[in-house]
Amino acid sequence: MMLVGNLAIVGIPFEVYSDLALQVVAQAGLPNVAVLGQTNGSYGYLSNQAAYGMNSYTVTHAAIRYGLQMFE
Repeated sequence: MMLVGNLAIVGIPFEVYSDLALQVVAQAGLPNVAVLGQTNGSYGYLSNQAAYGMNSYTVTHAAIRYGLQMFE
């Protein structure tokens, strides 16, 4: 996280599900937080737990699956 004035910027190298981004905002505890996806490259999708029951494209192509790295 980087602070620019009263704005906290969080860069994540994934395409993040919006509910996960909202969790980051809530846990930051600051009034102005911007969550930026696909920063400094991209490792694919970062899906939430509910998506794993749907067998969607974002889950089958996820680089990270609850701590299991699918890339080196």
